[in-house]
Amino acid sequence: MDAQRASLSSVSGPTIRREDVPLHEDVRWLAGALGDVIRRLEGEEAFNTVESLRRACRSRRHAQPDAPTLDELLEAVQGFTLEQSAVTARAFTLFFLLINTAEQVHRVRRARAYRTAATVEPQPGSARWAMRLLREKGHNASDVEQAILKLDVRPVLTAHPTESTRRTLLGLQARVADLLLNREDAPPAERRALQDELKGVVELLWITSEIRQDRPTVKDEVNTVIWYLETRLLDAGARARDALLRAFEEEFAVGEPPKVVRDHVPLSMGNWVGGDRSPPLCDYRAGV
Repeated sequence: MDAQRASLSSVSGPTIRREDVPLHEDVRWLAGALGDVIRRLEGEEAFNTVESLRRACRSRRHAQPDAPTLDELLEAVQGFTLEQSAVTARAFTLFFLLINTAEQVHRVRRARAYRTAATVEPQPGSARWAMRLLREKGHNASDVEQAILKLDVRPVLTAHPTESTRRTLLGLQARVADLLLNREDAPPAERRALQDELKGVVELLWITSEIRQDRPTVKDEVNTVIWYLETRLLDAGARARDALLRAFEEEFAVGEPPKVVRDHVPLSMGNWVGGDRSPPLCDYRAGV
């Protein structure tokens, strides 16, 4: 059983950067948990079908000498029964969702590492990194202050009917991310409890349908966008603005920026929910 579980969780590439080892450990662990769920709920045959296809695809990706050709892979998939196709598609979809979640967690992990490291070097791509680069290239505080006042970043929120993810799945995916972060420095007993909870969430993801029985309405799309606003975007936007101002203060030693800079909001949200749906007036108002 342990050898079988290890097979699905063996997903590391040929080379791994030292700082990315935690990401690969998370991916291996989540893959193993997913393999356990498939075997327990769908059976050994379903697990073997998924695992054999995963191994064949991985072999081809790494250009191994005995790797199957694309035509051979397609021929193998075309030979699947309808039930095998459904389980395999579901397995790969959920696997990639878990990988994406682990990558998001790793970005948080790397940002924390930069903030707590003894080095004074800022994280590449961060607000502090940008301000330092501007200072080193000879720009003064006044130049940067004027540039900040001209900033107008406006992400536009949209929710195409085929991309309006169910809030249940969004909540479960967020729970996976929280649990991965919480287990980072947890003591052994608490870590085991967190991993047991993670296994339960992976199982819930497996048994939760991604497909809506009815076509999502504009109100469904609005609910999805509200979820992102309430749980992610509003706080993230405020933190990004604060980080920008702190980086400006610290890199250019300006003390507290002028009130006009402190009051400037460089990030605002646009909305296109329902904009391409030609909805009734009541649904249009809901999108607004």
